Amino acid sequence: MPQHNPIQSISYSRHILQNALLIALSLALLPFTTFFIVFPCVIYSRLFHNAYSLSTSAHTQKNVTILITNTEMTKGLALCRAFKKCGYRVVGADVLRELCRRSTARGSSPNVGIVNGEPSSSRGKGFVDGVLRLTAKHNISLWISVSSAFNTVEEAEASLRIKERCTTFIFPPTITKQLHDKHAFIEFTHRLGFTVPESHKCTSAERALAILYGKDYEKSTEAPAPLTNKRFIMKCIPLDDITRSDLTVYPLPTFAETTAALLRLGISEDKPFLLQEYIVGKEYTMHGVVVDGELTAFAACESADVLMHYRPLHADSPVFKAMREFSQAYAKYLTDPEGRTVTGQMSFDFLATKKSGEDDAGEGIVLYPIECNPRTHTAVILFAHDPAQLVAAYSCALKPRYPLPERRPIVPTTRHEPLGHYWIGHDLVTLVFLPILRLRLNLSSLCTVLEGVTTFLFHVPFWKEAVWELSDPLPWWWMYHVYWPSVFLGCLITGKRWSRVNVSTGRVFECT
Repeated sequence: MPQHNPIQSISYSRHILQNALLIALSLALLPFTTFFIVFPCVIYSRLFHNAYSLSTSAHTQKNVTILITNTEMTKGLALCRAFKKCGYRVVGADVLRELCRRSTARGSSPNVGIVNGEPSSSRGKGFVDGVLRLTAKHNISLWISVSSAFNTVEEAEASLRIKERCTTFIFPPTITKQLHDKHAFIEFTHRLGFTVPESHKCTSAERALAILYGKDYEKSTEAPAPLTNKRFIMKCIPLDDITRSDLTVYPLPTFAETTAALLRLGISEDKPFLLQEYIVGKEYTMHGVVVDGELTAFAACESADVLMHYRPLHADSPVFKAMREFSQAYAKYLTDPEGRTVTGQMSFDFLATKKSGEDDAGEGIVLYPIECNPRTHTAVILFAHDPAQLVAAYSCALKPRYPLPERRPIVPTTRHEPLGHYWIGHDLVTLVFLPILRLRLNLSSLCTVLEGVTTFLFHVPFWKEAVWELSDPLPWWWMYHVYWPSVFLGCLITGKRWSRVNVSTGRVFECT
């Protein structure tokens, strides 16, 4: 069970050191990666560019143009590459404005065929106008929204205007808001009859204490005792990097400790929290593609707080089947205000436990959906070796031009797949350089260093680097030698402190 994990803070000296060292690491490796890895691959891709496209595909359509937004994220780039391999014309657009932020697709070779749209604000009219300009300029047939956690709802609202020009691949705003909000999602899922963990919306620390200790806890002359043996965790309903990593399990051993921990969270009407039952189980996540209420593609893997290693679950595993059946059933319940089935993407986070009395070999699985992200999940990279299958799952939204796949949902094949997907920059830092640095400071052991180096050396030949593509190496180079160094430099200039980063999405998790 997780122990008390107070909100993390970073000292000024550590802030300076971590950013400076990461910039230095990128600069140190720049000559090697440029001249010995990327340059030969660029020459190869120029000479043999036709090898990038699939030779045959039932869904090849060169006169169909696909717009994909947020190509700066790995998931956006993966979709761009999949559609290009299948013969589509792809327009990739950046939407987030940050210091020196550029899409990894900007560095992409002509083989990917990405025409970068005007960077625009992801907020309000500017974004809508930018997408509308692109749809008119490039005769867009289908817009796939690869939104971030910060602009999912806004892109759904923008789709109401954009769908007048082209087919949009995003849920309507009503559904998007319902799935995006942690509390609304749990309530809606419970009404549908699915099993959910006990959850309560709290707008004050007093409300949380009343749930844990009873409404009359203030009247008690002695330290009140918890009402039940259930344990709970607190989740901030709006996005909040600072409290995200706080995995404190409530109630704490004493009432005073519990009160102090809740007060530190800053719970309020503007910053509500979800007090959710703590379930002991393994966490999983999935990516689902929904077309008119039908689940057309499904991929799943084990999850983590910041997921940087993706290993596909086998389609025959009991937990995979349970999650797929749940997602198929859930998709059919999603309808717009007029009662029509909808098209979009969704990713559930599940906790899975065994039914009581089942042994490890049993197939009795109890799924607890805990969150839903109504957008593209990075798990879409699990289809990297099946681009035609993935494209078929999306392009059937262009009915009647393309029908629904006969066998659905499409799932990743695992027979010839790599063992997993990783980001070499993340592994190089977390598995090699940090353990060595901690060893030098007498904060780690030699065994830890050897374990990390061994894992890294195993990943490089047997796993797939999520951004690397032999025939399209520039996005990989751009990400590690332009984008991330510029982010760390920006943090040094602005004083923005962070506790961790997500290399796949480009997200920096702020801290105090």
